Amino acid sequence: MSDLLQMHSRPCQMHRNIVHIEAVIKQAKTSQIFQDLNQCVSDLQSNIAQMRTARENNLAKVADQCKSAVKKIREFRIKLNHYLDAVEKDLIIKLQDAESEYSQQIKEVIKNLHEVESEISSFDNILQSIKQHATELQVYLATREIEKQVSDQEKRLTSMMENKHFDDLSVSLEIDTKIRNILSDLKVFGKVSMETVPTNEKLINWKSKQAQIITIVVKSIDDITLKQESKFEFGNRQVTGCIILTDGRMAFTEYEYKRLFIRKADGSPDFEMPLKLSNAFDLTVIKDATIAVSSWHCIFQKAFIQIIDLDSRQITKTKIIDTITQAYGIVCIDKILVLCGYIPNGIYVFDENTEQQTKISSTIDVGMWSCITYFKNKFYMTNETKHTVTSFDNKGNVIWAYYDGVNMKIHGVYLLITVEMCLLHLKDQTM
Repeated sequence: MSDLLQMHSRPCQMHRNIVHIEAVIKQAKTSQIFQDLNQCVSDLQSNIAQMRTARENNLAKVADQCKSAVKKIREFRIKLNHYLDAVEKDLIIKLQDAESEYSQQIKEVIKNLHEVESEISSFDNILQSIKQHATELQVYLATREIEKQVSDQEKRLTSMMENKHFDDLSVSLEIDTKIRNILSDLKVFGKVSMETVPTNEKLINWKSKQAQIITIVVKSIDDITLKQESKFEFGNRQVTGCIILTDGRMAFTEYEYKRLFIRKADGSPDFEMPLKLSNAFDLTVIKDATIAVSSWHCIFQKAFIQIIDLDSRQITKTKIIDTITQAYGIVCIDKILVLCGYIPNGIYVFDENTEQQTKISSTIDVGMWSCITYFKNKFYMTNETKHTVTSFDNKGNVIWAYYDGVNMKIHGVYLLITVEMCLLHLKDQTM
């Protein structure tokens, strides 16, 4: 009986657990599931638009890279043509000199032969004349004299032969082995490399964004660990400025020796470039291998900026700054040069396009050996004398200042390099 009652009671319990469909769909449009699904669709649309924009940018980037590569090929071809033209011209000049020298020698021999031939012809005429008109005694006497002169001419020819005047002179040309090998060994003009660079893009949805807001942690500077990538010795060089070029090479300024020196990406020496009477303190990349160097004239005590093309190793422009005596740290932001000026102190701005000069209005104290860098719309400048690093905006408003009262001997350039590395590390951690 109890089992039977239990069997009859089960349908009643199941019936109580069933929810009516009208109750389920009553608030379907305003339910959290519908809102989440709507947000998910919106996120997917945003992701697709972002990815499409990224691919379109990548398409334009590849086109620009190929265009730049073609330009590079043509520029190198022009340089190669000019070099071969110069080598060819030098070789042709040597051939012309050889022809001129040998022609002169041959013409001299021909001239001597004409003289001998003329003498012999005159002897023949004399012999024919005396044979017809002279007496036997006159023939005898004339024969002796002519015989002596004929003997002299014969000796002259013999001497010329002994001195190898009748040897053939020959000019030949042998193309240098290295040039010939180009035709056989050179199969390609260069190498085209194709690579896939992993993207940092991620699919973001509403839930993951919520998780990011909750879990994002700002790294402290105390958590930063520096890692040595490479090392090479400078010896006794007084290095005050350094940059890394787009091709991986490194450029440095030597303050006392008034010169630049360039290292290859592996640290081996590339070349040096003297700057004559100018002390070179700092440098910055304008574009590719074009750099700007902050300098001042040792005798006239005038600060100036030198624009240098490292490919041609030429100073393309020099901008004199009459308002300051010395120039220290320099940084380039979109062809705008920002310079630390000294006596009187100030942060100076130079537009490469308009060549206009302005001064950032601020009370920031620029000292000797001050260095400057730029990161996320903010400037960072060191003052070795006051042992500070100051951050300010493009209007000269101070954001914060850090005082290093312990490491009193720290040099501005090394402190600034540390600041740049820390900023870049924080950037990597928050991306």
